[in-house]
Amino acid sequence: KIFSAESMSIAIQRKLTELLKNSKYKKVPFRLIMHPDILARLKNEDSHLLSDIEEKYHHNLSFRADPSMHCEEFKIVDADTLQELA
Repeated sequence: KIFSAESMSIAIQRKLTELLKNSKYKKVPFRLIMHPDILARLKNEDSHLLSDIEEKYHHNLSFRADPSMHCEEFKIVDADTLQELA
């Protein structure tokens, strides 16, 4: 059973919120890397939710599609170092 794009969007939003609540990531630029289909969901149907997260935590997010990633896989990395965050 594979998660839907909607389920993955929710999982990404939860993980993102969890990281942004942690003060050690306050100044870290976030880049989210995921399958193009999941990114399309985030950038279209759920774009307002991401805008709300950016505004609430005063954090800019960047996104990259990686077609080699499985649709249930995503990474949140430091945009400067590309080091994966927790």
